[in-house]
Amino acid sequence: MAEAEEILDDADLEYKIIDSVFKENMPKGYVVDQMPEPFDLVKDGRTIYLTINASNAPKVEMPDLVNKSMRQAVSTLTAIGLKYEVSYRPDICIDCVLAQMYKGRAINPGFTIAKGEVITLVLGQGEAVSDSTASDSAASAKEDEDDSFF
Repeated sequence: MAEAEEILDDADLEYKIIDSVFKENMPKGYVVDQMPEPFDLVKDGRTIYLTINASNAPKVEMPDLVNKSMRQAVSTLTAIGLKYEVSYRPDICIDCVLAQMYKGRAINPGFTIAKGEVITLVLGQGEAVSDSTASDSAASAKEDEDDSFF
């Protein structure tokens, strides 16, 4: 934005930021669009209207993905602008979401999170669960709940 200000000032033009959008692949403050278009002839002292890349990603509400299929969960996360990674835990259900994690901690549905953040989907491996594995898995799930985001 500083570069745009300098160029407009040198050309004796004013500017006004009329909108901002968030594009993850562009630097913060980057001029995304302008009106009139670049290289259009403009009289001195006129105002150029700018749309810039927002400095902060918009927030989205974390959905409830537990007990959904991996396919449903991935589709939901992608639709709202979140990224994902997967990890597996022994469970009889294949690719069922057992837990949803953010930065190593369970994240509850409804928690507000910035678009572009990475959610870890803990999925079932589809392995038969023995009694000792089932109790270990239940204890692990309880630990995830105790260490969750609000």
